[in-house]
Amino acid sequence: MESNDTYVYPLPSLSLALPPFLLLCALLPIFYLRRSRLRLPPTPRGIPIIGHLHLLGTKPHRSLSELSKRYGPLMSLRFGSVPVIIASSPATARLILQKYDHIFAGRTRPAVAMQVDECKNISFSQPGPYLKLMRQLCFSELFINKRLESSRSFIFNEIRHLLREVVGSSDKVFVREKLHEITVSIISRMTISKNAKDIVSHVSVGTSNSLLSALLEVLDLLGIFNIGDYIPLLGWMDFQGMSRRTKPVSQKLRTIFGEVINERRKERQKRDSETADADFLDVLLTTSSRQTEVPITDLHITGVLGL
Repeated sequence: MESNDTYVYPLPSLSLALPPFLLLCALLPIFYLRRSRLRLPPTPRGIPIIGHLHLLGTKPHRSLSELSKRYGPLMSLRFGSVPVIIASSPATARLILQKYDHIFAGRTRPAVAMQVDECKNISFSQPGPYLKLMRQLCFSELFINKRLESSRSFIFNEIRHLLREVVGSSDKVFVREKLHEITVSIISRMTISKNAKDIVSHVSVGTSNSLLSALLEVLDLLGIFNIGDYIPLLGWMDFQGMSRRTKPVSQKLRTIFGEVINERRKERQKRDSETADADFLDVLLTTSSRQTEVPITDLHITGVLGL
């Protein structure tokens, strides 16, 4: 082979990364041009891509309080690609929550919630017929004196057990974890008439098969700042391993609730009509069989029971 031959080495990684980078550079001016035309409240100077995330610090509530002293009781921020309006006075909060609540009623859709139940729970459901129906059922069937009275002794015993555990412990007590545990136990008692810690899956779905452990894991994951929720470009990379951690928890939760729902359906077939709706799970199953305008699947029921 002659010495003057020319060799060309392919660079697949560079050729694949260059088009998205050029597209991002082309779209940034358009984004800021559109943003400049919006009549937004006062806002501090942000940074491309991350917006104002760098201003939050380790204590966001204090950082936002300091920013409001400079930019006023109503200011606009941008957490990555997510626009945020901050109301820091009673008057501005009243405007958002009462007068303009229909405008600000949209919900975020965290990746964890999407993976667990596709945001079918009340906390992350978008405004519409489904959310309206679930709210009506909660206020008319769950948060009523009858349910509270029937759960009074259980709630009292759970609180007493918690206080005894805290007082009798010689080690450091993590109050937040204990409050999460007692809250989940009380809600499960009110919704499915059982303590979450006593509900265990018959199928092996991890180190712990109890409903309580699954719900506590979901609460922990929802409390973690997930950069992919604010910068979608980084979401698919899963830098923090959120998707890997959520997948087994989601499988565990759906398996356990699936068993609970199927078992309850079998029980309901043996009941008379007077006791058909013994708890909130019965209410949801009855509604799902009668409701035609707003379809309610087992995944919807799982999301609502998980709250």
